[in-house]
Amino acid sequence: MIFPAPLPFFVYGTLRRGFDNYTWFLADETINEVPAVLDSAQMYEGPGYPNVVYPSPGHQVVGTLMYIAHHRREHVQASLDRLGGFTGVGLKNHLEGVTVEVTGALGDVVPAHTYVIPAERAHTIAEVNRIPAGDWALHDGGANAQANSPRKLGARIG
Repeated sequence: MIFPAPLPFFVYGTLRRGFDNYTWFLADETINEVPAVLDSAQMYEGPGYPNVVYPSPGHQVVGTLMYIAHHRREHVQASLDRLGGFTGVGLKNHLEGVTVEVTGALGDVVPAHTYVIPAERAHTIAEVNRIPAGDWALHDGGANAQANSPRKLGARIG
């Protein structure tokens, strides 16, 4: 999906600061990073990375809004599409690109782009893999977990 600029990307897993994919795909690309929460979404553990089902009322996913410079946006989006296994609208993609509204750390609602499990595959996700807190940084237990969590930064959650 070609997202219209200049909306930020909402990332919620290994693309967050402190994780490997952040280093590979976003470290030199962002012009601003803001803790945020996606309501009505549920996170599940995949093989080394999270998957998100949206919509999923009553749940939320913690992540970061990544603002990308306009002249780098197409390059970054192409990289994120490849990482998420997105090859085009209507194709059998691992993840689908969608536009969502997230709540930023100061309580502001921001439209953003993110990648989620396609609706037709959401029922295949095992409930046993659900991450109740919706926060990969806390679930993963990495050294950066506290630094990456808006809950630890005092963000308004919910």
